[in-house]
Order: sequence, then C-alpha cells, then structure tokens
Amino acid sequence: MASRRIASRPDQSNSARAATHMSYPSSRTAHASSLVTGAMLVLAGCGGGASDTPPTATAAVAPTTEVAASAVAAEAAASAASTASSDLIASSVLALAKAQALGASNRPAADTPGRVSSPTTTTGSATGGSTQIATQTSTTQGGAASTGSTSSTSTAGASTQASPQATVIAKTTATVSTPVVFNAPLSSAPGDVISLQGENFGTSPSVYLVDAAGKKLSTLSIVSTYGTGALTARLPSTATGALIVQVDNGGAVSGLVKLNAARPYHLDALQINGGGAFRLFGRNLLVAGSTPTVTIDGLAATVNTSQSNEHMLVLTAPANLKANGKPVIIVDNKNGSGPATLDRPVEAVAGKGTDPFGLGVGWGDGFSTITGRVINAASDSRLSRKVKCDGSTDDFAALQASISLASQLGGAVVQLPAGTCLYTQSLALASKVVVQGAGKGKTVLRYDAAITGTHAFWAKSLDLLGLADLSVDFVKANAETSNLQANRRIFLRNVALAMNGGIQMFWQDNINFVVRGTDIVQPANSKLNGPFFMANNSGLSFVDNTITFAHGAPSMPRCSDAYLAGNRITRDVRNVMDSPSIVHSLAIDFAHRIAIVGNTFDVLGGPVTNKNRNDGETLLTEGGGPNRTENIGTATSASATTLVDTNNTINITPFNDGIVPANYGIAIVGGKGAGQHRRITGYTGKTVSIDTAWDVIPDNTSRYATFVWGLEKALIKGNTLKDNPRGIWIYQTAAREVDIVNNTINNGGGIFIRADQRLSTKLFTPMFGLRIANNAVNNTNRQWPSYVNINFTRQDSSNFGVANIGTEVRNNRMIASSPNLLMPQEIRASSEGYAAMMYGEGPSQSLALTEPRILGTVFQGNSCTNCTQLIVNGEATRTTVQESNLLTTPGS
Repeated sequence: MASRRIASRPDQSNSARAATHMSYPSSRTAHASSLVTGAMLVLAGCGGGASDTPPTATAAVAPTTEVAASAVAAEAAASAASTASSDLIASSVLALAKAQALGASNRPAADTPGRVSSPTTTTGSATGGSTQIATQTSTTQGGAASTGSTSSTSTAGASTQASPQATVIAKTTATVSTPVVFNAPLSSAPGDVISLQGENFGTSPSVYLVDAAGKKLSTLSIVSTYGTGALTARLPSTATGALIVQVDNGGAVSGLVKLNAARPYHLDALQINGGGAFRLFGRNLLVAGSTPTVTIDGLAATVNTSQSNEHMLVLTAPANLKANGKPVIIVDNKNGSGPATLDRPVEAVAGKGTDPFGLGVGWGDGFSTITGRVINAASDSRLSRKVKCDGSTDDFAALQASISLASQLGGAVVQLPAGTCLYTQSLALASKVVVQGAGKGKTVLRYDAAITGTHAFWAKSLDLLGLADLSVDFVKANAETSNLQANRRIFLRNVALAMNGGIQMFWQDNINFVVRGTDIVQPANSKLNGPFFMANNSGLSFVDNTITFAHGAPSMPRCSDAYLAGNRITRDVRNVMDSPSIVHSLAIDFAHRIAIVGNTFDVLGGPVTNKNRNDGETLLTEGGGPNRTENIGTATSASATTLVDTNNTINITPFNDGIVPANYGIAIVGGKGAGQHRRITGYTGKTVSIDTAWDVIPDNTSRYATFVWGLEKALIKGNTLKDNPRGIWIYQTAAREVDIVNNTINNGGGIFIRADQRLSTKLFTPMFGLRIANNAVNNTNRQWPSYVNINFTRQDSSNFGVANIGTEVRNNRMIASSPNLLMPQEIRASSEGYAAMMYGEGPSQSLALTEPRILGTVFQGNSCTNCTQLIVNGEATRTTVQESNLLTTPGS
C-alpha cells in the first residue's frame, strides 16, 4: 500500500502564502483573435519563497539612469564574479551592466513602474548581438502572469538575450573553453523554442542549425540567456529532417546536439524470440516522411508502421535470430540524425514465432513446447483423484495432483472443466505448467481456506507458467489471496479475481510477466485492503485489464521495462467517499523505462468531493513517501567516472549494502558542472562510480544530490483521467526524460510537477527533460482546479542548487472553473492555469537567491478558457519562455 507523503499538508500560514502567490492582480483580455510575436517580460525581485510580495513584471530594458559602466568594466566585473561562482550565474553582473551600456538610450517609457502597457515595444541587448523588438497585446500588472494572447514572453532574471546577427561572429584570438551542452530537448519540432543548458556558452553565444556532419545550415534566433550556461533559441519553422544544433561562444563550438534523433529506451520484455512480436519504446522512433529501421545483431526486424508512432515501434524479430545473451539492437529513424543503440540489456533466443496463449510478447513462443501435452483434470486416467468442480466437493488434492503430474511429464497444460472447483488449501503452481479453464466465469476456483496465512495460489522462482481462462473467488475476507514472486515467463490471461476483501495480492520480483484481459475486483472492506502490490517486476506487460478497488492503491513500485496499456482502473467510492486509507489510482514509485498508454482511470459513484484529504492522485510517483533514498553533499574530488566526498557517506536506504538499483542516480546541482546527471553503477566508502564519463569533471565547488529516480525514461500517453481529486503528480522525487502527452483529464485535477529541497534530511530531488504536451485538462464541475504546475518547494533557508531544468509545456488545452477556484488545501496545485514557481515551506526564507531553482522552462502554444491568469512565472525561475499562449472565454 502506498504510504502518505512525508511533506505534511501546509499549515494555515503556508496555505495563506500559497493563496497570495497564486492570485496576483492582473487584467484580463476577454478574447484575443490574433497572435503577435516578440513579447518579452523579465521578473524583478525574485527572492526567497516566504515573501508575500508577488514578483514584479518590468520591461526588459535598461534602467533609467544614464550609462555608468562601459562594456569593458562590465566584463571585468563578470570575470570577478566568475571566480566566485559557477558558470551558471557568472555573467549576471555583465548582463546588467551591458543592458545599461547598450540599451539605455533606446528604452521606451513605461506608463507606471511594474506595468507593461499594450502595445509595448521593447529594445535591448543584455549580452550582445542585434536587438529584438518585443510586443505584448495585453496589460500585465503586479505578477508576471500572462493574461492574454501572448507571444515570445521570456523571463531571464536580470538579463534578456536579443536575437543575434544572421552572420557568423568572428572568432576571438583569446583562449576560449569549448561550450558543452548538458541538457537539451529530447523531441523537438520546427518552430519550437528550445532550452539549452551547460557550460562555457560565453556572454554572447550563437546557436547554429547544422547537418549530421556539422555543416552550418542557419543561425537560430536567440530568445534569452542566463549567465554563461543557459539560453533559449528558436528553431526555424521551415527546418526539415534532422534537427541538430551547435553552440558557438565566439571562440569554440560545441559538439552536435541532436534534438529529434531516435532514442530507444526499452522493450516490453527482457527476452525477444526469433520470429516473435515485440515493442520498442522511446522518443522520435517514427518521424514524418521517414521509415525507421531496426536491426538485432545485424539482422533486420520487421516494422509495422501502421501500428507504430513516435514513441513505440511494433516489431517482429527476424526469424533466423540466434541465441545471444546481449544482442545489439540498433534503431535509425532515417531523418538524417543517425542510428542509436539500445543501452538496456535483453536476451535473444531462437524461436518459431508462435504465441499459443495470445500473450502478445515474443517469449510466449516458449509455451509451444508444452501445448502438445494436455491433462484433463476431470478425466485423465493417469490421475488417481479427479476434480469434481461441483461447488461442494473439496477439489484441492485433485487440483494439486494434476499440476504435479504435468510437471513430472516435463510440462503440460492442465485443463479444468466448467463449474465451481472448491478448494481449501494453498495451490502451488509449477514450472512449464499452465492451468487453463473453460473460460472466465465458466470455470471458478473457489478458495475457502480453513486457516489464515495461506494463499489461494502461489509460485516462487519458477519458469514458464500461467493461469488462463478461469475465475478465482476468494471466499474469506482475511484470506491471503496470491503470491507470485521471483518467477520468469509467467502470465495470467483472461482471468477474473474476486478478492472479497482479502489481503492484497503480492506479485513481485518477476521477470517477463504478462497480465492480460484480467479482471480484479477488491470491494470496500474493514481491513482496508487494496488490490495488489506489484513491486520490482521487469519486462511487465499489463494490458487490457480492469481493476475496481475502494481502498489503498494498485501499486507498481520499482517496475521497469514495462508496458501498461488499455486498462481500466476504477476507484469505487460508493459509501466510502472518505476512505480511512491513503488512496491513489496507480502508484508507480521508482518506475523506470515504463510506458503507460491508453488507459482509463475513473470513479464509480464519483466524482470524489472530499476536500479535506491529502491523497487522491490518479497517477502518482512520490519517491517512496517516507522511505527516502536521497543524499546530498559537496565533492572533494572527482575523476572522469567517479565523484568523491570525504565528508559524506552515501545513503543506500532502502537497499541492502552493496546493492545498486538500475535507476540509482547522481546529479550535479550547483557549482562546476551543474546540470550533469548520471547513473551510479557502484560505490565504495565515499566514492561513487558512474556509467558515462562526466562532460565536465566536477571540482570542490560542485554540489551533488544522489537518489533513486522516482520516474525515469517514462511515457504517460493517451490516458483518460476522470473524477479523482488529482491528476498526474510527480511529487517530491527526482525524475528525468518523462513524456506526459495526449492525456485527457476531465474533472480530475491537473498535472503537478514538484521538486523539493529539505537539507535537514539531505533531500534534494532534481528533474531534467520533462515534456508536458498536447494534454487536455478540463475541470468544469467546480470540484477541483485545472492546472499544469512546475513547482520547486524549499523547506529551509539555504540555497543548494538547480532543481528543474528544461521542462517543456507545449500545446496543452485547459478549461478552468468560472469563476476560478482557489484551494490552498491542494498543497501548491491550488489555483487554476499554468505556473512555474518556487515556494517556501520552511521557518526562514529570507536568504537571497544566488542561483535559479527552475531553469529553462518553455510555455509554448498553450491555451486556457476561463483562466484569470494564464501563466504565473514566479520566484526562482530563469530563462522561462512564454510564446503563442492563448487565453480565451467560452465560445471564442
């Protein structure tokens, strides 16, 4: 059962603070019929999170004083600053001074300080290059909330980079470090504003669109910069094929940064069979105008393009595939970006391409070795006892004897007749044995245990086994339902499980596990038992199932290489609107390499209306709740593939000493090399080893965080969420490479992304490369707010590092309540609209910010109907871009 999160519901003062932060005054444009380009805002006064004063919107122009500093003096000041701080912030002094030196004479007059009037034309250059004209169609007063149809609104702290000249800037003769890009978008399209983060970008960078050989095609328009390690730029809308960029700092050019190359993440199983079906998941796998290729050890797989898309390729393995414990799988989307190799080890075996039980995975072919042997449990002459399945005879001995005989024969299918097969003792499954009934609802295994502590069926450390075409009815409410642990190639196909309040099912540590076409019903019960705990399963295919539950959560922590598709998960609140348990519809803590596609999450007897609870997320990952995995520190030294901290001991909780989970991560969040993130492959004492060499080796200024990724290389796509209090929440956990796309949330909250800092417990949870795109968030019944909220919550006064880099929020559609709801009890997802903000929940928030907490967020092409404020861009954010976002009223 999922645990209650460790961050308690904010007290009244924090709730009031949330209300203050999220309700800045602003004017509202009723309807904007056209979009204009170039609007720019810059925040001032983005200090600690405790302040009740909202950030102030000012024009991105120089101060009104006369020019008082030359560019030379500015560069000297920046050089001094650079020696004392990271590259991420080193040029802030330079940016402000250059804005004074270059832009003072061209600034427009503002009607009122802190107010941008419509129309406004702004010119200015913080770090060189040509000037850019900026306009905005509506009036913004108070906070940096975008309140109308806007285009190209960018927030860059004290500086905003203007568009550079189209010609290449001449290289300087001084020695210049090579630019290095740590973070970039993973799936870009022509016309996108992109965020790049790294080091050594220089004070006046250029970004080029190049081909795969590095030949320059065009120069991108720079939208904004921050320091010498972060910028945003616009891709040409006319670009085609491979989107590859390079950063030029005036003296050196970065390596190639591929923005729409194929990125293979995982398969739907950890075994592929010759001639068998399999799915491959990732990014940019199928792109318009190109036909992808996939090879396994040099042999071509067949791609079913009609069933494939950018995130998933439906494939058939080559028939002549040979056994290999580590086959090489190469994917090329053929857009000119070049091939990519799957870095997740899988096993290849020879096969015939059969799937006798319709599992939809290649390893289903393995059952072809046993389907020729059938044992009829009601009539086979080799059985001394045969099942009656009359509903009154105890059939346990006959059932177990049938399974034992099948195992003795080297594997077989045990066939059960239609009827009710009563049994009173735990049924042990066996390797190479499938128990198959006459159909779901026709053959019923009725488990009426005489004692507690036994399971209706169980299997441990077995291989090639399954249940098919039957129902299991758990009679007693305190019964142990089932335990499937550490098995390989195991399935439930077309099975119905009526739990009747029995203890939740424990299905964990299995490799290559299919649950397909199965119905699970767990009604309200006095013991508050939920349906199942499916932990640490790899190669999990959970497809076309229905789950109905009242308490707890369907929980799949630490699952990987997983495909969850076409399921219907229903929370039953009839007579249990206020469950005493913590309730989520799907909990996926520490999941990695997972695709959650085309599922329906709804509520029986809904909508949920109880406002006084701190739960109800439809889809949740929260880093283990109270069982934390994080640690923080400052490096004392590092090598290409290690980091050493002699003042710290690596936190291995909740893992055994020496065990390193596959998704154990480390990120440099401050100082030299900030923005790099890697997988930890091992640790010895005070040294950690990583999977891939650092791009920039950390030094003793580098602050780091370690953690188990709460969600990594994940796809949440095309799901429908309805009537729960909260939608998709990535809460107080580290995450990277997560795509949340094409989902529909109806009267069920919104999308909430929260990174956290709590230094007293060594908790810091960074996030990298999240995309929230093409979702519909509609809340019109006035029960819950509509929101897409990018949040950093600081629970103490110290500044530690950057928590969120490069989140993309694109082309989402929102309908808010009218008038808008403000619900402080919803933690920080308390008001309606889009937001990128820092909050403070600690006792002291007075310390001034020295680094951003949320960097390079892009809001592009989003809309909201009924929002009082379209986008709130608040404290501790830098290089946030707002472009072509639209505020509308009903019917417009």
